[in-house]
Amino acid sequence: MSRIYINFIKTLSDYFLSNYRDRDFVSRQKAKTLLVILLTLICFISPVFIISNIIHYLGFVELITPPLAFISYAIILIFFKRGHHVFASHALLIITFIILWSLFFLADPASDYLVRMDTISLILGLHTLIPLILTKHDRSIVLYFLANTLLLFIFIAHLHTTTSISSSVLIEYFLDNFIAIAFIGVTSYLILSINHHALERARTAEQEMLAQNEELRASNEEFEAINEELIASQDELIARENALELSEERYRNIIESIEEGYFEVDLKGNFTFVNSSMAKRTGFSVDELVGSSHRQYLSSEKADKMISVFKRIFKTGNSEKITEYDILKKDGSPQIIELSVSLIHDENGEPIGFRGLSSDVTKKKRQEEEALKIKKIESIGILAGGIAHDFNNILTAILGNISLAMSKLNQNDSNYEILSIAEKASMRARDLTQQLLTFSKGGAPIKKLTTIKKILEDTTVFALSGSSVGARFEIPDDLYNVELDSSQISQVIHNLIINSQQAMPEGGVIVVKAANIAVTDHNHLPLQPGNYIHVSITDSGSGISKKDLLNIFDPYFTTKENGTGLGLTVSYSIIKSHGGYITADSEIGKGTTFHIYLPASDMEYEESSFEEKSKSETKRKGRGTILLMDDDDMVSQISGRMLNHLGYTVHFASNGHEMLHQYKKEFKSGNPYDLVIMDLTVPGGMGGKEAISLLREFDKNVRAVVSSGYSNDPVMAHYRDYGFCGIIVKPYRIDELEKVINEVL
Repeated sequence: MSRIYINFIKTLSDYFLSNYRDRDFVSRQKAKTLLVILLTLICFISPVFIISNIIHYLGFVELITPPLAFISYAIILIFFKRGHHVFASHALLIITFIILWSLFFLADPASDYLVRMDTISLILGLHTLIPLILTKHDRSIVLYFLANTLLLFIFIAHLHTTTSISSSVLIEYFLDNFIAIAFIGVTSYLILSINHHALERARTAEQEMLAQNEELRASNEEFEAINEELIASQDELIARENALELSEERYRNIIESIEEGYFEVDLKGNFTFVNSSMAKRTGFSVDELVGSSHRQYLSSEKADKMISVFKRIFKTGNSEKITEYDILKKDGSPQIIELSVSLIHDENGEPIGFRGLSSDVTKKKRQEEEALKIKKIESIGILAGGIAHDFNNILTAILGNISLAMSKLNQNDSNYEILSIAEKASMRARDLTQQLLTFSKGGAPIKKLTTIKKILEDTTVFALSGSSVGARFEIPDDLYNVELDSSQISQVIHNLIINSQQAMPEGGVIVVKAANIAVTDHNHLPLQPGNYIHVSITDSGSGISKKDLLNIFDPYFTTKENGTGLGLTVSYSIIKSHGGYITADSEIGKGTTFHIYLPASDMEYEESSFEEKSKSETKRKGRGTILLMDDDDMVSQISGRMLNHLGYTVHFASNGHEMLHQYKKEFKSGNPYDLVIMDLTVPGGMGGKEAISLLREFDKNVRAVVSSGYSNDPVMAHYRDYGFCGIIVKPYRIDELEKVINEVL
């Protein structure tokens, strides 16, 4: 309840004092005091006054005076609300005095004047205190004192004339009230003086406070100005920091997005930062690399080289580029990189570390090595190609005559054994020539779609027959099909198996594996991306040193006493001509593994039944006429004898023009040739490549076989694309010639 009353008074005060909020402290306090007096008169004194008069007095003046007083106080409150508190205070006193004295002068004379006089004196004394609070001048108190004294004198005189009260009593009453009024006036004056001094001090204090407030306000404004400058500086600093953070973030994003490996190390060589490419390249995580020393990933020799580079960069301040730098990945495999290293400085220009970019050049290095090997092999190919044609023609004459002579002898004849030895020697010479031809462009493989599993198994078993070395095969049945030259790939497998066998003189097991793989850029292989067959041949022999491992495919390089140094070179050239890749891993005392990669084919393979048919066929006497074109007389003579021995009639031509003339002549006469055998290369004349196109224009059904021991053209590998029905490679034996003719006819 008290809280409600307090809130009501506060709300009422806020309403009536709204016009005094902007005034000085003294005026606000005076106004608040006057408001309390007015509200007390209106709310408490006036109602009591009205009720009291109604109960005790029945006269007109007694009844009308209290309501008039209430209305007057309400009107004064209205003036107070509008801000006229000085006018309201004086009006309050004057109205009060008028009402009180009128009660005396206009009231019923029968009343007890002395009792009423005591009441009037008390009220007058109390009201005389009001100027103490309200007025600004002491003359107001004097004025009210004199006015009340005069009224008191008039009142006593009135009593003397209208009542029977003795003069001595009235004089005594006058003197008592006069002394009371005088005492009240003096007290009011003294209090007013004290109040003035207090107000002056309060005013002075207020002015000093205002001055201090002004100083504080000025200081505050200055402080705010400084604060605004600080805020502006702070905003600028924050903007710079944000820009720096943004720049650093962009820098880090760029560093993280580049393919090159980026790293930073301190002056001791410990990694302080690496990007994700660097981590991915080494196989370690960023957390594993940061804080570790660069020595952990290098051989001692490479680490010393890197330290010398760091020292040189620190001394000169110049950046350096390091090529062909080997590092060890997490899995232990080596990686060849190129480095660009420079110095890092702090804000004072002092060196604090090194930064660098690394590029993986493993694939590039291998490609360069491959190109160098190819260049070496091509140089051998030039030599081989230059002599192969004539040498094979000579071998054709030798081997053809031997095989022809052997076909006319009984195997029990003593001369048959002699000729057989000569034939084997010629065959070895042919194999050697064929190896030399592998280096030349004329050694292009004659590819056919097949599976490699049988080639691997048959060649391995054949090469190891009679030795103390065994073989273990890990070859799945779902290998991709491949297009390859079976004889050339068999030669490669044979060379590798023999090498592995010779590396294990005390015996052992060679493991032959094959698997399907997908080659991508991440394999670091010098191959086009795609599907491949991966063949590996592993032995547990003596191994190959790292120094020799770099040269094993070079022509004539060998570590064997009786080696020619051509076996692995030939193997390399064959695999290269098949669009594949061959390499080796080895460690001294732990053996060697050769890896072969051959491109897979997406064509379906259907096993041919021709070989089975040819095995079941019995030899039969040949019939028909064959036109043989060759520029070498020895080849023509022995080839003609072999064809005659097989039952064929043979006509000869030395070049393409002569062959075309004879063919057209016999064709028009109604005796066309059953078969044409053409030498692919005729120095200074038309060879088989040009002649077959002209011949097919004349007779599209012509049956022709191309013969050569060397060619710069891919005709031997793709003879059907040029119009030939078959091929025979010089030098050849009579049974090989017979087989080709049987296939074509």
